[in-house]
Amino acid sequence: MREGAIVEVETSAGISGIGEIAPLPEFGGGTLADALSFIPAITDQLIHRPLPDIRKCLADGDIYSKPSLAIRRSLTALTFGFETALLDAQGKHELCSVSTLLVGTDGPRPRTHIPVNAVVGIPSIAMAVEAAQQAERRGFGCVKLKVGNMAHATQEVERIKAVRLALAPATSLRLDANEAWTLHEATDILEQCADCAIEYIEQPLKAADLTGMRLLRERTQIPLAADEAIHDLASLKRVIAEKAADVVIIKPQLAGGLHTIQRMLNTAEQHGLQCVFTTTIEAGISLAATVHLAATAPAVTRACGLATSVLQVDDLLQTEIGIHNGQISVPTSAGLGVELDRVALEKYRYTP
Repeated sequence: MREGAIVEVETSAGISGIGEIAPLPEFGGGTLADALSFIPAITDQLIHRPLPDIRKCLADGDIYSKPSLAIRRSLTALTFGFETALLDAQGKHELCSVSTLLVGTDGPRPRTHIPVNAVVGIPSIAMAVEAAQQAERRGFGCVKLKVGNMAHATQEVERIKAVRLALAPATSLRLDANEAWTLHEATDILEQCADCAIEYIEQPLKAADLTGMRLLRERTQIPLAADEAIHDLASLKRVIAEKAADVVIIKPQLAGGLHTIQRMLNTAEQHGLQCVFTTTIEAGISLAATVHLAATAPAVTRACGLATSVLQVDDLLQTEIGIHNGQISVPTSAGLGVELDRVALEKYRYTP
C-alpha cells in the first residue's frame, strides 16, 4: 500500500494550488509522519510571503531546523509537494502551464509529449513475451523487462533473448535488475546478452556497490543505469566520481524541489550522463508535476518510467493522465493542468 498526503496552498487572490507529499521509506526517503510533522513550522515562516520568495526558501532549505538524516530524506518529498502546489498556483495566476512557467519567456518551448516505457515483470518466459508484444501493439516504443527473478543465469538469458526476439528491432528493450545480481552474475548474464541491443541495464548490483558498478562498466558494452543509488545531488556526485553509470534515474519525490532536481540534471549533463525520470508510484498530482519537469529538461531524452497510474486503484484526479501510443501528453492548461478528485480523496482518507 502506498501512502501520501495532498498539500493545498491558497494565494491572497483566492487561487489555489495542489501538490503531493509521498516519501518512500524503503528507498531511504523517510516517513510521511516525519514530513508532515514539519508542516506547522514551515507554514508559519512561509505565510504572507510572495510566491517567488517562498520557492526560494524551500530551495535553500533554510526553513528546516537541522533534522536528522532520516528526517531530512523525508523533507525532499515535503519540499517537492509544496513547490508543486506553489507552481500550480503561480501558473494559474499567470495563466500558463507549469512547464511554460519553468522555462520562462526566453527559454525553449517545452516538449508537448513525453515517451514512456512499458514494464514487464512476469517471470514466465511465454507470458513475458506476450506482455512485451502487447505493449508494442499499444504503441510503446520502449519496454522495461524486470530481471533478477529467475533461479539460474541460463533462464535469465533465455528470457531476455526471447523478449528481445519477440520485439521489433526499432523497439527499445531495457532491463531492470533492482540490485538482484552479484558482479559475477551480472558479468556472465550481460556477456551472453551482448548481441541483444539492450538500451541499458538498471541497477544490476547493490546500490552501495559503486566500485562493482565501475568494474561492470569496464566488462560490458551494455550501458549501466543507476537507480537505487541515486536519491539526491550528493549521491549523484558519488556515482559520477566512481564512474559507476552511463544513465541516472531521478525520482523527483526523493530528490526534492525543482531547484535540486535542476542542479542534478545540469551536473549529469556536464559529465555526459543521460537522465530518466521515474515515479515512486505516487498519485496523479506528483505524476503531472514530473511530466512538466520532463518537458523542460534537455538532459531527459529517453523514455521515462511514468506509465505507473495503471498500478493504482485511483490516481485521485478527476481526469486520468492518459498514455497514447507510448506517450504522455503534457497538460497545457494553467498550472499543473489537472484537478483533484475530492470525492476520491475523501474515500481514501486515512486517519491514524
